Amino acid sequence: MNFEKKIKDLLSSKEWTQELLAEKIGITRRTLKNYFDRNSLNTDELEKIADIFNVSVSYFFDENEKQLNGITAKNVHNGNGHNIIIESKEHEIETLKKYVSKLETDIERLEKEVKKYKYFVKKLKGNNKE
Repeated sequence: MNFEKKIKDLLSSKEWTQELLAEKIGITRRTLKNYFDRNSLNTDELEKIADIFNVSVSYFFDENEKQLNGITAKNVHNGNGHNIIIESKEHEIETLKKYVSKLETDIERLEKEVKKYKYFVKKLKGNNKE
């Protein structure tokens, strides 16, 4: 989902228009449309939108992340004609949590298997003594 679609979905959830959102963050509807066209937004206005809809700034960029030297970064227009990079580790943290959870499940499964095999080995050793 792109930046514009995410904002439109949030607007729809509150039954707001783009004009109303623009008014609430102190810009014109045309300026908001220009942001959509460029897929970038002034950081102050982006923070205002995030606050209005009670979401994190990173919500708008999760699918637009770029890997730069192993660091997940997002380009956000800062209003001065320059792009700033906002580091975001949320996605990596969630991915790692899922991975750790899977590993824990695998460890539990393997521990049960080891117990089973130890039992069978012990039983086999007991049968060989007779």
